[in-house]
Amino acid sequence: MLLSVTVLAILASCIVSFYCSPNIPIHFSGGQADQFVNKYIGLFLMPAIMIITLFIQRIYIQAAWLIYFSACLHLFLLYAALVY
Repeated sequence: MLLSVTVLAILASCIVSFYCSPNIPIHFSGGQADQFVNKYIGLFLMPAIMIITLFIQRIYIQAAWLIYFSACLHLFLLYAALVY
């Protein structure tokens, strides 16, 4: 299950990278985006954390929640990349 969530996050990042602008927002203040990051860093950082967590999870089983938390954050970044 954790591997499938990670693979889906990577695939979603690959697909969204074709449709988003070169910079995506990562921080909002007062409803306006005020910090931006390169789209490749923004879209592939969470999947990279998820891959690292997959290896950590084999040693420390409670690290599995981090994959789900990263997936939720990743969904927000995908939304922000497409909308803003």
